[in-house]
Amino acid sequence: MISVVWDKRSIPIYFKLLDKLGSSNFDEQEAVFKKALPIFKNYKTVVLGDREFCSIKLAN
Repeated sequence: MISVVWDKRSIPIYFKLLDKLGSSNFDEQEAVFKKALPIFKNYKTVVLGDREFCSIKLAN
């Protein structure tokens, strides 16, 4: 899920439901970022992830 934070509120703007049980993988995570982040290239962005986001490749 990708959300925009505005006035101390988080507003979801994009999400993808997975057709499987369990965690997402790097390719699925990257696909979500590639769809949403270009829209905000002129804005300050911060990526917050839970324990599922443990890929150094994704962080780079």
